[in-house]
Amino acid sequence: MGPRRPTSQHKRHESYRRGRVAGRGRPRMEMRTRDDEPPRPPAWDALERAWQHACTGVSRFAEVAGDPGLGKSHLLGLLAEHVRSHGGTAVLASARSVPRGPYALLQDACECLGEDLGLDECDPHDPHAVGRLMRDRLGQRADGGPLLVVLDDAHAADEASLRALCFLTRHRPSGPLLVCVSYRPRQAPALLASVLAGLDREDTRLSLAPACDATAARLLHADADDVRVRPVNRFCEGNPLYLAALAKGRGLDLVPPGGEWRQSLLPPGVAAELTRDLAELGATAQLVARAAAVAGERFTLGLVTAVCGIDGERVLLGLDELVGADVVRHSERNYAFRHPLTWKATLETTGHAWRITAHRRALDALKARGAPAQEYAAHLEWAAREDGQSLSREFAAAGRAVLPVRPALAAHWLDLAVQHAPDQGLDRLLLDRAAATLQAGQLRRAYRLSLEAADTSLQAGTSLQGDTSPQAGSPDRAGHRTRALRMAAYAGRLLGRTAEAGALLFEALATAEEPGDQAETALWLAITQLSDVEPGLDLCRLRQRLGHLAAHGCRVTRALCSAVHAVCEALTGEGSTSNDLRTATRLIDQTPDAELAGRLDLVAWLCWAELRLERYADALRHSRRAAALARAAGRAVPLGLLLTVAGSAAGYLGRQAESAAALDEAVAVLAGEDHAYLRAHALIERSATARRDGDLPAAARWAGHALAAAPDRLAAAHLSAARLGAGKAPERDAGEFLRHAGGQRLSALPALYRADFYLTVITAGKALGLTDQLVHWGELLEKEADATGLTGRVGLSMVASATALLAAGQPAKAAAKAAAAADLMDRAGAPGSAAHVRALAEPARGQAEEHSRTPDGTTMDLLTCRELEIAELVSSGVTNGQVARRLGVSEKTVEGHLSRVYRKLDIPSRAALATLFTRSHFGDPAIEQGNSLARQDEGIPRLLPG
Repeated sequence: MGPRRPTSQHKRHESYRRGRVAGRGRPRMEMRTRDDEPPRPPAWDALERAWQHACTGVSRFAEVAGDPGLGKSHLLGLLAEHVRSHGGTAVLASARSVPRGPYALLQDACECLGEDLGLDECDPHDPHAVGRLMRDRLGQRADGGPLLVVLDDAHAADEASLRALCFLTRHRPSGPLLVCVSYRPRQAPALLASVLAGLDREDTRLSLAPACDATAARLLHADADDVRVRPVNRFCEGNPLYLAALAKGRGLDLVPPGGEWRQSLLPPGVAAELTRDLAELGATAQLVARAAAVAGERFTLGLVTAVCGIDGERVLLGLDELVGADVVRHSERNYAFRHPLTWKATLETTGHAWRITAHRRALDALKARGAPAQEYAAHLEWAAREDGQSLSREFAAAGRAVLPVRPALAAHWLDLAVQHAPDQGLDRLLLDRAAATLQAGQLRRAYRLSLEAADTSLQAGTSLQGDTSPQAGSPDRAGHRTRALRMAAYAGRLLGRTAEAGALLFEALATAEEPGDQAETALWLAITQLSDVEPGLDLCRLRQRLGHLAAHGCRVTRALCSAVHAVCEALTGEGSTSNDLRTATRLIDQTPDAELAGRLDLVAWLCWAELRLERYADALRHSRRAAALARAAGRAVPLGLLLTVAGSAAGYLGRQAESAAALDEAVAVLAGEDHAYLRAHALIERSATARRDGDLPAAARWAGHALAAAPDRLAAAHLSAARLGAGKAPERDAGEFLRHAGGQRLSALPALYRADFYLTVITAGKALGLTDQLVHWGELLEKEADATGLTGRVGLSMVASATALLAAGQPAKAAAKAAAAADLMDRAGAPGSAAHVRALAEPARGQAEEHSRTPDGTTMDLLTCRELEIAELVSSGVTNGQVARRLGVSEKTVEGHLSRVYRKLDIPSRAALATLFTRSHFGDPAIEQGNSLARQDEGIPRLLPG
């Protein structure tokens, strides 16, 4: 068999081969440029080592495996350029770039070297003989200098080439040679596995991994710290091909985290690039692919057969070809496109007229077998032939059916239902559309549509006044209006319009007629008011209004009622919150996922209440569980709220990496324009977590981002607090902080957020020179914290008070207060909060020790008031039992105090304590008081040993 004559198809690839040999051009036309990826991909080091090893004179092989688009050709192209730049020879052959025929891949490699394989010199039917020829050609060329041979897309190679390669891997050429074989694992034939089995331990095996977030940011032309990059990279499965496709369009905005990706038109040229694999297949496979794209991203064999309009045998052959090319993947029950972008690109490259016909075939087939409306609504949109009222009913049924799992799609179909509906009887349909829009996270539109639904219900009710027909009284128009007003209030609150939300809820409360509607509205009103700076709630009235929900509501609403009671009691100081919170926790833990998924808006607020009431473990556990449900249902707003709670709770528990990841994802989820207010609060929690960790520059940066997202007093207070802690311009930052916070009482900030700023108040007072007022400020903060009964809040107030005492020149009391704060937090069982309070208390304690040391080296003033009192009594000879009876405490408590006294004063016994007091306080009236107490107790029998 003589040399192969170039065909016209082969000539079309001539420029491609010239570029591969001389180094001009890319080995494959890719969607990205050299600047789109780092100069050295992660797998580069392994390939470079393989080349250096081959340059020593020993031929080596390298296996490079990876799915389409992961960058195999790009990586090998970089290696070829590296080889050429160092004086070596590099050739790139590809099984997909030349006409398919016997030994096409090997002949292509030889032609790139300027030689002929020489099939006329041996029996072309003997792969071993051809393998020997190839070995000789490569060995002779390698003798002239190091040689790199790239065999790209080996999964598409002809059988003869693969059999010759099997011989080549087992009988290697001599000289400095590296042969790189790249392929797609899902499309690799069994014969290629036999080729790769010939590689030994010294050879290189690489399986390309998905792109990391840093590489994804580079491909998307985004900042490395852009929190939207991670979810987009997750959607693209780390595939550079898909990332580059998104970068040519709206990039980061095409994939809303936690929701459905926006199926807008792909940019020009991108669809053709993504369907390049499809263009190389046969006509039947292309027809089946177009029909499958019309059927949906996931499709069944029966529906594709109906859409194609050809016999089932040909459809099966086409599907097999698509699966073999990895355009489509097969699961147990159906088929699916390799990626949503592949499906979208295939659909957009389908002719418009043919697509309408295909949708009509799909619609007829689905209706013929009695499929529900949600299965054929997408085809109905393209191929509708019914009248308007029938269309409206079908689109409405489809929208309501998919609302729990695909709210964005439900909102779209309910929009179509409203468009085709008659003018009468729209109130229920408008209400459902507003609900779907709200669940899809389109807050501004949901606010407007909810008010429109409320007005429609009011007008319909007014027009039917005096009408006694059964139809006039059947719709629950008051209930529809109440629900619409509640939804408008909820959307308004999420947009930051708290005052408007409260007014709408008061209107809804006046409109509600049913006890359930009244109770639900009262619950939302309480939640809205608790978000204010000073919530003015009448607890007795609130309990009365929520009584219906507590008795008849679902478990989620009953749990939320208990949480609302707990928050109110913490803010007003009217009792303990523990019983209500235990009830709420028990109810949520007993609620199945299906019931929980239906009330994610309430669950998000419940988790926030647990967080603010210092139930960090419960808040983290519940928010994680609910976030998984929100993510599965495509609910971006609840997902963002729940991730914010989870991140903050993880920070309090000392899990910093988990906290940062959750808060970053929350910011990404809430990246939409409608979510600016919610995104600002996620950024505020990010700032607060960074400030608790002592990272003041990061805290200031995140607070600045929060202010940019939505102007808010809380964000401004965090920003000025972080700047004040940095100490660059203390007087200016202190004034700014007190102005935003509302003075030393923090009256301009929401009540449940004030504890984060207790220490900042004292720091601001010190910066402004208000030393004489600091002790009073500390007492006020302690009083406020004590009223809530929340351990972490009390601990933070004690640290602030200790700092104030230290600034006022009272180091002993400051040290005692700081030590008490640390002990309190250790007993609370919140590792993150305890560590935070101890870190804040340590400076006050250390400085107090320096100021309070007596001339003889003791630290008597470090004793707390109670410890000092007990030490003085014991040093005067009073027994533990007498001290306990005198002070009204148990003897065990006295023993515990004495142990701490011995440890602090570094003394071993009661005798040493008496000596120390005699030396330090000779003539002190306290000793005489202790002696008097001892004399008074002499007649009391000792029940326990002293």
